[in-house]
Amino acid sequence: MMNFHRYRLLIAGIVCLPFCGFAEGKNPSKREGPLGIVDFTTCYVESKYGKREQEHSEQIRQQINTMAEKTAKDLQRVSDKLEDEDYMENISAKAEEKLRKEKEGLEQDLARYRANFYQIMQQAQTQSAQKVFQKVAEVARDVAEEENYSYVINKDLCFYYAPGLDITPQVLSALDKNFSLEEEKELAEKEKEQAEEDVGEISKNGPVPMEEDYESDDFSYEDFYGMDDE
Repeated sequence: MMNFHRYRLLIAGIVCLPFCGFAEGKNPSKREGPLGIVDFTTCYVESKYGKREQEHSEQIRQQINTMAEKTAKDLQRVSDKLEDEDYMENISAKAEEKLRKEKEGLEQDLARYRANFYQIMQQAQTQSAQKVFQKVAEVARDVAEEENYSYVINKDLCFYYAPGLDITPQVLSALDKNFSLEEEKELAEKEKEQAEEDVGEISKNGPVPMEEDYESDDFSYEDFYGMDDE
């Protein structure tokens, strides 16, 4: 994973321009409020939104590593065959040519994975940070309007600020609350979709018989489900 200090600079570079002064509120005439400071890095590292994005970046890293490791093993396997004199003596010229082409292709694939790894990870982490930034911006605006802050600024833009100006805990708490609400909404939508699929399946195949619907001695669940009575 990318060095944390290096990644912190990346985050600062993403947010330093747009973060300053976004929270003027819905009423432009209310400008008498104090200044608020938000530590975006803390929001990214500790919020549920940030942790989800970090997990996503880690999954991408693991996927690239898995592909690179598999390619390296395949390359070693082919190289071992080419270096095995007994094996090479017993294969045709056409098979040898195919083996050498396979090795060349694997070498190119492995070189591409290694060359593109940091670029892909930087792009993934930049996109993740931008997604979290949007959430932080929305929540910080809400907090500013509720508590009458005229401006909210990212901590990385400040050489110094009084500790009392830090509203990161409020923003972090609101972020996690919004995340939980979004999760509940997504779960409800999935349950609704599943219920609709179940209704469609029942309409297609017919309902499963209930026990009280079949009180006759002639009815057998084993017969209904195609099972033999013992």
